[in-house]
Amino acid sequence: MTTEQNPSPTPPPEGEGVNPSPPSLAGKGALGSPPSLVGVGGGGFNLRPVLVLLGVFAVATAGFAVWYFAIRTPPTDLDRLQGDWQVSVRDRETQNVIQVKGDRWQSVANGVAARKYRVSLNPTANPKKIDLEALDVENVRGPRPNLHGIYALDGEQPRVWLAPGTEPRPTTFDDPDATVLTLTKVKLEPAPQKRK
Repeated sequence: MTTEQNPSPTPPPEGEGVNPSPPSLAGKGALGSPPSLVGVGGGGFNLRPVLVLLGVFAVATAGFAVWYFAIRTPPTDLDRLQGDWQVSVRDRETQNVIQVKGDRWQSVANGVAARKYRVSLNPTANPKKIDLEALDVENVRGPRPNLHGIYALDGEQPRVWLAPGTEPRPTTFDDPDATVLTLTKVKLEPAPQKRK
């Protein structure tokens, strides 16, 4: 009988020894390394798009702030006159309202619209000058009913002193005979619709 000898065992493949090295803790938040944002299954949360979005938002916000506080032009005097204004004369309120829309100036007396004007301002003059050119004057006889005067934008209540275009332009608000209009911002309600 022949006996078969047991050949020597084959060595294990490399890396599969009897005492494998302990698993590495790198990338798992241990030993001072940051935790990984890689999730289960090899996917993960990519932080780059979020950082790009935050950067774009920061740049846009900074750009708006620079425009708003440094580049944006301040409102013109005509911009500041836009809207509906209650008229007071010598500190007494009247039923008259002045409406300024764009470069149009219109008086409304007791709810009835009066003549329309094209308003032009000269804010560099001292005192500031206002000119009102009458519109819709086909039926007017004699000189065109233009007005001119001076204005001041003191706080929330502009002051205006107007004279007919055929008379000299006022030059100061200190004149005791001046009929200075003081304007107070109001919101007009639309007229009720008539039922048929």
